[in-house]
Amino acid sequence: MKSFFVYLSLLMWISVKTPWLACVLCIYLLITKSIPFKFVFTCLFVLFIVRSSLQICEPMDQGRVVRLNRSSILVQKGLTKVMVQVHDVRRYAMHDHIILYALHPIEANMNQEGFDAIDWAKANNVCYRSAEADTYRTEGQGLMHRLSKGGLSADERFVQEIRALLFQSDPDDAYSLWVSMGLVYLGILDFIKRLCIHFKSIWIERILSISVLLYLGSALGMPLALGRVLITTLMGIFIEDRILKGSLSLFLCLWLSPYGSTQLAYLFPFCLLATSLFVDKKSAKWVRICVAFWCLLVSLKRVSILSLILFPMQRVLNLLLIGFGTLSTFIPSLQNSFSLMYQRLDALFILTQSLWIIRGSGSMGVFILFVLVWHRIKDSHFIMKGLTLSLINFLMIYASYPWFYTVSMLYVGQGDALLLQAPFNQSVILIDTGPPSQFANLKASLDHRGIHTIHTLIITHDDLDHNGNLEALSKDFDIKQLVKLGRDIEDDWFYLKYLPIQDAKEDNDLSLVYHVQIAATRFLFMGDLGVAGELQLIKANPELKSDILKLGHHGSKTSSSLAFLEHVQARIAWISAGRNNYGHPHVDVLERLDRLAMRNMVSQTVGTVQIVVTPWFRLMWDRFNHFSLF
Repeated sequence: MKSFFVYLSLLMWISVKTPWLACVLCIYLLITKSIPFKFVFTCLFVLFIVRSSLQICEPMDQGRVVRLNRSSILVQKGLTKVMVQVHDVRRYAMHDHIILYALHPIEANMNQEGFDAIDWAKANNVCYRSAEADTYRTEGQGLMHRLSKGGLSADERFVQEIRALLFQSDPDDAYSLWVSMGLVYLGILDFIKRLCIHFKSIWIERILSISVLLYLGSALGMPLALGRVLITTLMGIFIEDRILKGSLSLFLCLWLSPYGSTQLAYLFPFCLLATSLFVDKKSAKWVRICVAFWCLLVSLKRVSILSLILFPMQRVLNLLLIGFGTLSTFIPSLQNSFSLMYQRLDALFILTQSLWIIRGSGSMGVFILFVLVWHRIKDSHFIMKGLTLSLINFLMIYASYPWFYTVSMLYVGQGDALLLQAPFNQSVILIDTGPPSQFANLKASLDHRGIHTIHTLIITHDDLDHNGNLEALSKDFDIKQLVKLGRDIEDDWFYLKYLPIQDAKEDNDLSLVYHVQIAATRFLFMGDLGVAGELQLIKANPELKSDILKLGHHGSKTSSSLAFLEHVQARIAWISAGRNNYGHPHVDVLERLDRLAMRNMVSQTVGTVQIVVTPWFRLMWDRFNHFSLF
């Protein structure tokens, strides 16, 4: 039965994001492998594909708070959860009673490299969202309520620290990784084991462990990590074989929450479990470190090598801090000592997270390559294994880098951010940074592409929707050159020609306009230039043509005149616009584009758009992976 659940769990994991690949692999396994009960195997796989498309949602008008995030709370009734965006999460506590007056569907993040709200919602069975203005709160009660309010303490600093440690509600995000991966629950199990060490019957420990986990599941709305810990604990009680226990645990976890496979709470522990099952003891330590690096890179897009090396020590320190903090909620005299310990460890964690940073998106394809290669060399010399791990790490990092020239219109809401990358990031040019509210999306896009250094940062216009993240970006990335005044930009890889406007009659006409040609592909970036500036461009540049045109002023009716569009003769029009009250892009502009047969790409509906320019063809795709050659 081991092969049955090993192969089935693998297919289930793959089918969540790529069902067609899982179906092909299923046929291959059925033909080539001796899987028992093949008919049952096929039926379970088909049922899981159906199951992964379903989400248990019920209409609800009230519920209790079961989770405190940094800027939102989760309200649950039955199996359904609602995410409520709040202005100040400190006003709320666990098990507060919330009345909901309006529910809305979860919205997708149009930046595919950023936080995926849809996958997260499906994994945690969050069915709706609501606004704080559409709710009414009454005070809760019970142990979890008191714990989230600091227990016997009324000190605001202590309350914020204990909530960050136990409920992931710290705006600095220092401890969210530990909470989301379930280390709190593993610490509780370890404490119970030590507490019951003097009992002669192991069943006392098991019954107490399961009872505590079930209570926490009921009190916390069964978060993803807790559900995983509960299932693996139950499997450990009834099954001795490690491979069967691991594969059956994964099978049950995926069946209960298919999209859990997209979250670090599943990806990290199950990959480490697979490593311990199939790698020899001599190589297990180094392979586990590499697998941890790969999982974190795929999920977080940036990994601190120092933090990874110190992970075992940080885990022990964090568990000690959790125990000390919980005790401090009942003994106020310990709170000052706890706060001091918290602040020191918090500074240590932040420091380690900022040193030896590796950025990139990783590649599950490279991970599969490692599995295939390791299977072939598992009996080879230790040096051969070390070289293989080094090569796979190298490929995992460089898989994030572009192999050809790449130009992207990044989704940053109602703002501009255009990115030009030479092969393997040998030159990176960023044009504008978007508004401050979109820094997380901007950073995720740069991290995803393995960018550490921005060789040239151009600010085309001095409005917040263009330069809103300049200061934050300079703290997180190495910016070699900042350009705010118009001039040509030239290096070994790019030549951006500045097109000046001599007589600017409006503020928007002060925008920096650039034209760049990569191979035979021409790009024209218009900033916020208006109609008057466009007419000057036409007169000053009678031969100005473009294949890709980034429209001025987010598709406003004050830009993109018919005369200008006819003059440029672009094939594709990019419009960088998010949700707004200005009417961008304006219907008149869209009608002009349709009249001239220009394909329009609006970031609000297609998300981040990328074009790869190769010597043989040009490939463009959007947030939904709609590919096109042109």
